[in-house]
Amino acid sequence: MASAPTATPPASPEVGIYCPHCSDLTLHPLARVQESCAAGWTCYRCGKKAGYAPAEVDGTELKRCVCGKQDFYRQKDFNKPFGLILAVVAFAASFLLWAFRYGWAAFVVLFGLLGLDLLFYRMTGDITACYACSAYYRGLTAQQAESFDHETEHHVGPVQHLLDEEKKAD
Repeated sequence: MASAPTATPPASPEVGIYCPHCSDLTLHPLARVQESCAAGWTCYRCGKKAGYAPAEVDGTELKRCVCGKQDFYRQKDFNKPFGLILAVVAFAASFLLWAFRYGWAAFVVLFGLLGLDLLFYRMTGDITACYACSAYYRGLTAQQAESFDHETEHHVGPVQHLLDEEKKAD
């Protein structure tokens, strides 16, 4: 009798942190980010320090971001530039087909793009992102994280407090 397939363990959670000085993205496994934040996070590109602290994580649940805030949202983990290029190519092809009087083919291309979009939407997972510093967490979830909300972003604002703390330290 064949045994039931075993589920593969999830990959190590990853964290993407943006430098508040130069906006460079640093993407590393959670354990490495926790270590570098505990030692005083320094940007690899500009060499400046930011007041990031280790994220508070309970298993796979994110409690507090590296910036110290607890305001999170969910978004699809999809490569945005790839999606934009795909849409531009499909619209250009549709426009050309329409211009050469192949209207039915133009609609086939547009509906094909719609189908591809729905397929990608179903296939991609979610990431958790911080409203304040835009750090994102792949493989971790926050219980209170919902879809992006512009009003919440407006109230939370950028991580100005990190830059203010650094100015006080200088």
